[in-house]
Amino acid sequence: MASYNIDLTDGSRTIVIPENVVDKDTVSVALIGHGQPNYGEPQNENFIHMLENFASVEEPNMPIKGQIWFKQNEDGQTYELKICKKAAVGTAKAVWDKILKTSADEGEPQNPSAGDIWYDTNEHKLKVYDGDLQDWVSIGPINYEHNDSEYNYSISDTTSGGGVYSIPKELFERNVYNTEEEEQSNADTGSLHMVTLNVLIKEVGKPNSGYNPTDLRCCVFIYRFIVRSIAVDGNFDVSIIGSPNYEIIAKSDNLNFTTNLSMTGGDIDFTINNLSTINKTYFVNGIDMEIVRV
Repeated sequence: MASYNIDLTDGSRTIVIPENVVDKDTVSVALIGHGQPNYGEPQNENFIHMLENFASVEEPNMPIKGQIWFKQNEDGQTYELKICKKAAVGTAKAVWDKILKTSADEGEPQNPSAGDIWYDTNEHKLKVYDGDLQDWVSIGPINYEHNDSEYNYSISDTTSGGGVYSIPKELFERNVYNTEEEEQSNADTGSLHMVTLNVLIKEVGKPNSGYNPTDLRCCVFIYRFIVRSIAVDGNFDVSIIGSPNYEIIAKSDNLNFTTNLSMTGGDIDFTINNLSTINKTYFVNGIDMEIVRV
């Protein structure tokens, strides 16, 4: 009798298909032996099963290494894409790894499952879906580089000789407790976040305006502080813990100012003071902010 000897790609196994047999027990597709009549139905089923990546709530029968499975969840709405990294052998079950779903959009992805990754283009945050919390959780470090008027300050727009950079408390609200029990058990500590501000203030010459000094002044410094976010009795609030750390990286000798933090309506205001001695028309500034949960 003629039989087929089918080798796996890596040569680790040879499957023998006897003559006149449709074998549906060895792997997840039907293996058709030599001389088997009426093989059209099982062959076409093989094509369909492979096209749909064995889409089902239940895992495919006897999967092999490298096989893809479109796992439908019980709710009928969500799914996971998995790859078999260890074949089922005898009574030992196959081992599957999830293939992460990633997306980048302003809105939350629909029907997520645990472990999915989403880059929120609106908030500029990378998030992962927590299956237990059934919510998106920010993962850090998270870098913010705000280029719109809501988050940037301009020295030339202030009249007090300084500039104010407002950090809205909503940036910390993702870590509000999701259940009453969790809130009660954590109400004494809340969530802590380290905020790092990388600040640049530099003088820009403008020859066309008659202002072009040979020694342009600049300052670069790092400002760090700890923020506590907490939910108590259903209300969300933030506060500053301890004293900020202020580190000058480089500064012109004749450029002097002071800094401070304050709370305004729940938001955090970072203020640069005593800039009235400079010609603010010819200075530009920028802030890059990083928030890391600690």
